[in-house]
Amino acid sequence: MPKPPAVRTPAPAAPPAFWYRFEGGVEQPFLIAPAELAVAWPGSTPTGRITLYFQYWQDLLAKLPPELRPTGAKTPVLVAASAAEAKAITDKLAAFVKERFPKMKAKRQANLNLVRFIVDDKRSYWITSAPESACDAPLDAPGAPNARTWPLEPSAEAVVLWNTTLAWEGPRVRVTDHDFTVVDSELDDDKLDKLVGRATAKVLGTWSFPSGIAVVMWAPSSITELKGVAKPEVAALAALVAVKKPVVAVRSTNREADGAGAILRVTPGSYRGECGGDKKARWVRFVRS
Repeated sequence: MPKPPAVRTPAPAAPPAFWYRFEGGVEQPFLIAPAELAVAWPGSTPTGRITLYFQYWQDLLAKLPPELRPTGAKTPVLVAASAAEAKAITDKLAAFVKERFPKMKAKRQANLNLVRFIVDDKRSYWITSAPESACDAPLDAPGAPNARTWPLEPSAEAVVLWNTTLAWEGPRVRVTDHDFTVVDSELDDDKLDKLVGRATAKVLGTWSFPSGIAVVMWAPSSITELKGVAKPEVAALAALVAVKKPVVAVRSTNREADGAGAILRVTPGSYRGECGGDKKARWVRFVRS
């Protein structure tokens, strides 16, 4: 008697990928990187450079000599290589204003790192200075897909910095076998699935995730400011995701932190980084390449 044909039991379907929300805030910069790069991220450690912010200079910007002319439309800035150079630039700006308005008086507010060139009761020109840190990368205007790469000094490798502008309760992240996505939006999860799947992307570059660990965290923090991470080592991060859940939210020990982050367990390999979005949702996605 012939044997009945073998019945093949179909493999169980992969469980659906969920969106996990982690702590964050609006207008906050986040670092997105492989664990191997994240452990070397210096956070808000000063680089030695000084950023000068120009306020209320609209009528004089075009008249400034090229070496004193800032860049940027929203808040013009000029970056000095050192504190000494920043002082020299400020002195030259004072002389420039004094030449046009002889009665100008300069007033310094050291506690605010502010110098005001006061012409009269209605007109003054302000220069605010602040030490530049690794997380001070210039980002695009709010509402735009404003992710960009930023060099990890002194390495030639780069990480991704991304500024949140929409989600008051913090970003969300989703991990699948072939990609992971970080989203800044107030839309429901099901709408995010449809949006990210068909959205046009801007390619940021290619990254390797040899350990299968990715980090998304508030950029002013260093990796050891995340609770549960005592040493800047990949093994310390891997220990946090040595569970079934692919996303572990982490809090920061930095009292000034306006966000925290998440450690992700992803499929090891090479990934293409890309970003996109609109006024309702903005995202950064890494797709296995």
